[in-house]
Amino acid sequence: MLNNKELGDLICPIDQRKHDVQDFLTSVDSTLQFSTPTLYDIYGPTIFEPNISCCVVTKETTKGGEKINEERIKRGLQPLQLYIVDYVSDLEETDNPGIEKVNNSSPALNHNHNGNNETLQVKLSSTHLRKLSLGTYVEKHPNCFSKGRAIRLPFSISSSLYIIGLTGGICSGKSRFAHLFASSFFSTSATDTPKKLGELKFNHPPRIIDCDALCHAIYEEGSVYDSHIVAELTRKFGIGILSELGHGKIDRKKLAGLVFGNEKNMKELNEILWPEIAKMVQAEIQEARTQGIEIIFIEAALLIQAGWLQHVHELWVTFVPKKLAIERLIERNKMSYDQALERINAQPDNKYFIDFGDVLLTSQYDDAFTEKLACKAWKLLVERIRKLRD
Repeated sequence: MLNNKELGDLICPIDQRKHDVQDFLTSVDSTLQFSTPTLYDIYGPTIFEPNISCCVVTKETTKGGEKINEERIKRGLQPLQLYIVDYVSDLEETDNPGIEKVNNSSPALNHNHNGNNETLQVKLSSTHLRKLSLGTYVEKHPNCFSKGRAIRLPFSISSSLYIIGLTGGICSGKSRFAHLFASSFFSTSATDTPKKLGELKFNHPPRIIDCDALCHAIYEEGSVYDSHIVAELTRKFGIGILSELGHGKIDRKKLAGLVFGNEKNMKELNEILWPEIAKMVQAEIQEARTQGIEIIFIEAALLIQAGWLQHVHELWVTFVPKKLAIERLIERNKMSYDQALERINAQPDNKYFIDFGDVLLTSQYDDAFTEKLACKAWKLLVERIRKLRD
């Protein structure tokens, strides 16, 4: 039932959600008697339980209540009284992207006022709350998010450098967000406009360490890593991974064909590459430190699997729906649908990354949403760093 939910990957497990409902009801009235059955369809027990007499709906879910009554009547049961409640609204001003504006007599609107100049409200729904959580430092139930947070790099007041891991599945928007963080979007100029965060005083823009680019550099013929990396890779995977030019250069497409979808081969490849990439990352961090860089983003798809969590202060995770990732991969790599699906299925799913994430980001919406989300995440990051240094 959750497959088509917007931002469904952010929904906590069913046991946790049931526990939260039970806690809430008990807090309202400790004498209440209730049950919280798991729903496997849109009806639940309402169409066969004769002791249910009322169904609470909103104006947009009234039709669902009517369908329940149709099914009850077919089964010889009394129809339920439909108790219609208004939307719960969040009236606070917010910089959050993607909020949905509504009034109580119209469908959702995407502007602040209707034609009669009547103030519209923010519809406080579960989807809205999931959107609000994007870009924030996740403080959720330990069995819901933030697995392994205890192994992050501890903050040192004596260090001016703050390191963030940026990870996520293929085509999830890692490079898009990295570009936003590194670009003039976060200018340190004194001009204070929505895209010029002049109040956030840093001497340098953040440094992005792109581990995918570092990996490509390793493969380049003539690099300092070239000879022994080529020897190791050809020993593991054969000379067939060399380019047809015959100059000893690794053909990344040939190598990819051997490792994606083959867990053993991927593990052996990573055992060769990760130590070298780790050395390159540490060299770039040291260079950034000597240049006075204050914030570093390490962009790496395999950051978690490589065991690098202890080298970052925070882990930021990007994600998009699987269908969108497949579409992007087909367009970017000129793959067939089956090829793209195989590549996507060879990696961990969104839940895996999200469970480790301290800050969650998505690029599944339009550019305006993505930019505003990046801006929000950046502002909140700066606030956290300031508090740590105060």
